[in-house]
Amino acid sequence: MFYMLELIACRWAVMSRCRHAGKLIAAIAIACGVLASIAAPAGATGASTIATASELPLGSLVVGGGQPIDFYHVALSAGDQIDINYDMLSEPNCGYLYLFNPTVTDFNLAQAKAVSGVNVKPGPQSVTLTSSFNGLGTLAVAIDGPSSYQLHGYPPLQTPLLNCPVVTPFSLTATVEHLTQASFGSLPSHLSSPRRRLRLQARIQSPAGTPIGICLFERLEGSLPVRVARTSTRNGVCTASARAGRTGSSAYRVTFTGIGWKTAQATSHTVDVRGG
Repeated sequence: MFYMLELIACRWAVMSRCRHAGKLIAAIAIACGVLASIAAPAGATGASTIATASELPLGSLVVGGGQPIDFYHVALSAGDQIDINYDMLSEPNCGYLYLFNPTVTDFNLAQAKAVSGVNVKPGPQSVTLTSSFNGLGTLAVAIDGPSSYQLHGYPPLQTPLLNCPVVTPFSLTATVEHLTQASFGSLPSHLSSPRRRLRLQARIQSPAGTPIGICLFERLEGSLPVRVARTSTRNGVCTASARAGRTGSSAYRVTFTGIGWKTAQATSHTVDVRGG
């Protein structure tokens, strides 16, 4: 290959007796490397088997469809949600997304049942798969058809459609939102004055680890919540201090949000504030 590049360079530079051939070879090599990296980005396509699958690059564009099934590994916890922006680039409507638990391999896939699956249509769309396991699962992007080998070898990937004889290109971008739960700490049942302060505390938990994000505390007054504090989590706990503000009975609500974590809410019991 390098010899051919040298010959091309020498012919191009024959008038100067190949004095610039070295520079030209370097330029051609760099250009070829750039073109190769553009044509085949790392991790852009899935594997043809579960055993050879690499981890799904979350938040990055993935392209595939050059084979009947594209396999990717994805690490999940129970309750996690995979949000996928998917685009099937052409007809027919025969695309499926399946999520398999870590016990599924190439050897038992024919007898396995997906924990979550969805039929995708041509064109851009947003779909969601939900995990029921902890560990490294498998995402299968299947383009089914009557002439595809998986109709016999992969029964879970069969489609009821009979008009899908071609392998259809697709692109997708996936993100994971971890299951999150919020709970209120203890609050007094009553306060003697609206000027008294409440110590608000909420615990944010997830099977995937310690959530990081923001807690918004609100006082529920009829149908209109009133914001009383906004604070960040620290070791999975949000704390704030707020005045009762008014007489009567009110409950408090906390709303947790964080990148990569599902939104979670919790509501406290009512606190009776007396005049004073």
